[in-house]
Amino acid sequence: MEVQYDERSCSEISEPKAKPKQKKSANSLIGAEDAQSDLTLVITSTVAERDHLLTCEKFQPVVVAPARGSLLECRDQLLPLPASNYLLVLQDDSTCRDLAKFLFHRTQKPVLRLKIPTDSRLLDISTEELADLKIRPLQPDPKAKTSDKAGPVITSMQELLARDLPPRHFLLEPLLPEQSIILVAAAAGTGKTFFAMEIAYAVATGGKFLDWEAPEPAGVLYVDGELPLNLLQERIRLIHQVHKHLPNNFNLLARDEQEKGIPCLSTPEGQEFIEQALQPDTKLIVLDNISTLVRNGLENESRSWQPIRDWTLEMRLRGYSILLIHHTGKSGDQRGTSSRIDTPDGAIKLTPLEVSVEEGTCMLLTYIKPLRHARKSKQTEQRKLTMTDGVWKWEAAEISNRERIAELLEANWKQNEIARELGISASAVCQAVKKIREEENDWSES
Repeated sequence: MEVQYDERSCSEISEPKAKPKQKKSANSLIGAEDAQSDLTLVITSTVAERDHLLTCEKFQPVVVAPARGSLLECRDQLLPLPASNYLLVLQDDSTCRDLAKFLFHRTQKPVLRLKIPTDSRLLDISTEELADLKIRPLQPDPKAKTSDKAGPVITSMQELLARDLPPRHFLLEPLLPEQSIILVAAAAGTGKTFFAMEIAYAVATGGKFLDWEAPEPAGVLYVDGELPLNLLQERIRLIHQVHKHLPNNFNLLARDEQEKGIPCLSTPEGQEFIEQALQPDTKLIVLDNISTLVRNGLENESRSWQPIRDWTLEMRLRGYSILLIHHTGKSGDQRGTSSRIDTPDGAIKLTPLEVSVEEGTCMLLTYIKPLRHARKSKQTEQRKLTMTDGVWKWEAAEISNRERIAELLEANWKQNEIARELGISASAVCQAVKKIREEENDWSES
């Protein structure tokens, strides 16, 4: 059913003479009936702007505008409307920032903004020009002053329990949920880039990698800060040879293609540079690798990691998942400050295994930080991974209880948890831990 709307501004609209079928509140929204769960909810300020936007197919079919009152006064009415994300078409910066901050915290869904040229009125932009305007992810400034109407959002325990929040979905189940941070650490030459690209490819295509499966396709931004362009091309060519399909939602941000390289990710410039490359459908950001993308020269200091930690947490809040690729040191542990493993929702380590040339690349996968969203029992199993001519295979690695105890200790499991997990006595675990500590001391002294 086509709905007719008044072409006058919101302030000029008067109450209809005819009695409506359903009485609307003073701050009711126009166009709310068009909202659909799998579409972007486009939000603007006036009916005139709504009608103008509807002339462009890019903004079909949903645009929501308040009939009366300010947009911030109507914001609570946006929450129950079905939508996959939000697109703000607002020229008022303060209103845009306040509304975005509200939607981030209350819905956990991405918020985008239409980039309208400075000193331009939306109504003066032609339909053709509207289609060419860029849509960018919007990040509210938590330090910025907001209006009194957009103050802190507090929720009681009763309200939170009563709220109908969407379930947490996966980009790649069970490894990679939506809005998560996962760390992959491996030594140079292990094959971690191939590994990361296969994860990204599975997410982009809605496919499968190892026994991890993506329920549906999702956009990927793969940021490579190390490989020469020709070597990166070889990696992509091998993936194409195996899978026979290259998705159009798998985008690459390669260092060699940037005029001045990729700015250091610990700086606001570097973070903004990455955000500018995000597309409206992007759900996963792969950072390969930390050592080349973060170049502040303070790898072993925890305070040097703070800007990255804060930014990744903010991006997670905005609805993105982040896959961090990192080098391990000579000891096999992730290089640099240990604080890097605190923020991620889970972490895995890839350890190279010696095999024949015919077997190709071989590595051992170990969970060094249990995934918060997955059962621990699934994370005690080490996996032997092999990759030959781009084809991956995996099998459970047979390891002794002692080896499993050592791995779980490294992942900060408590001894009583280890005993329950492995089905052995607490005293047996205690004895094994004592011997492991003694061997570590002997090794460090040699």
